[in-house]
Amino acid sequence: MILFHSDLAKNTDKTVSLIMEAKELFVRVKKESRDLEVIKQAQYMEASCYISLGDSQSAVKLLECINRRLLVVETLLASAYKMEGKINEAKSTFQIGIYQYVVVLFSLFPFYLMMCTECMEIE
Repeated sequence: MILFHSDLAKNTDKTVSLIMEAKELFVRVKKESRDLEVIKQAQYMEASCYISLGDSQSAVKLLECINRRLLVVETLLASAYKMEGKINEAKSTFQIGIYQYVVVLFSLFPFYLMMCTECMEIE
């Protein structure tokens, strides 16, 4: 919450201080957690802090090493449900997966389109 509300600070120095505090908390979570999902989320949020601070190089360095392979768990889980005769659970699993991936897809579109229009203006 600190990161997302840091812009409400009274001045730029306070905003930067809050973002740095949030970044240090995410670094601490990465060091002390044993849960890989929590570590990935902390790494993502740390990169968000770098972006907010205008430090693109640190964000790139942090995010480039993240494993980008997408494992679609829903297919296997739905198949397992189907094998057990739990058709409604299988359908529900697919519906949830489809919803999540569509949301991700549509969240990427505005950024991609912005980049395309910026590139067209440069040329």
